[in-house]
Amino acid sequence: MRTNFYKPVAIISTLGLLLSLACHTTVVARVSAGQPHMETARQYIESAKAELQAAEANKGGHRETAIGLCDQTVQEINAGIEYAHAHP
Repeated sequence: MRTNFYKPVAIISTLGLLLSLACHTTVVARVSAGQPHMETARQYIESAKAELQAAEANKGGHRETAIGLCDQTVQEINAGIEYAHAHP
């Protein structure tokens, strides 16, 4: 009986995940279409942020500042992409 219960739950969960991924992909594609250099820059900054977050927190606050600057940089990149789409 358990497999009969879990199979529909797994299918519904998978469909929900696929739907959310499709929506996210559509939004990202719409925002970054035609901006390959900005998209690449954003990926590098997000990778750098992940490395900073993985580093030990013994940097006198500079690691935290760098993480914040990564967040600001991604915001600026996103704003630049949006501006380029609004002003072709």
